[in-house]
Amino acid sequence: MQKDHAVMTAAWTLIAALAVPAVAPATINLEWRPETQIVLAGGIVDIGLYAVSDDPEMDQYILAMDIILNWDSDSLELVGVDNNGPYDWLFSGFPVGDVDGLNETFLDGDALYTALGQLGAGAWATPEGLLVTTFQFSALAETPGTTLTIPEDAGSYTHTAIWGSPGVDVHGTLGSAMVTIVQPCSPTVGDVNGDKVYDMADIAAAVQVLLGIDTDPDHVIAVDANCDEAADGLDLQPLVDLWLLLL
Repeated sequence: MQKDHAVMTAAWTLIAALAVPAVAPATINLEWRPETQIVLAGGIVDIGLYAVSDDPEMDQYILAMDIILNWDSDSLELVGVDNNGPYDWLFSGFPVGDVDGLNETFLDGDALYTALGQLGAGAWATPEGLLVTTFQFSALAETPGTTLTIPEDAGSYTHTAIWGSPGVDVHGTLGSAMVTIVQPCSPTVGDVNGDKVYDMADIAAAVQVLLGIDTDPDHVIAVDANCDEAADGLDLQPLVDLWLLLL
């Protein structure tokens, strides 16, 4: 869902200024959850953006937010947003017409996300964290770790901000997330017993191969998670990482 950013925010802010409740400005931190994850190349990466009150005993009001996203376009491709959490935003997405042109394409590794609260009934950041939305990326290529960040600024006019009331930016720390993308040597890696299901039976089967009890060539290939054409102790950690992702 896209709207002209300049027109949308200007009109909405004028109206919202009359409807926002009187609350003291406070700091709201942004966090990515999970902070680290492992995905298969070609799969979908889901990362939730959370607004977290820095006061352990007080919720904090959110009128609107502009969030700049930055990622490695060689490793990830932005697909969109999904699951906007428990709060029903008036708008949640990537507006067109942003002055620095971040949303002209999602192929260059940056974008501007905007969320607008309902008039007179904005969102509240809790100490536990409010799920704002879930961003979805496509995992393009194998990498030991690529980082998704939230820059303070992008271009001349675009800034990351959380509006607690019109003109009052209450954003605090801006979190980051690390994504590891793995490319198995074979489509069967991890599925040691060949039933096309990743489960505890594959772990038991892998132990048999690593102990030399099972020498079936297909099973050996399925255990060779580090791609060195051998099934041995060096495959243990990459196998565990893969199973943590798939089980």
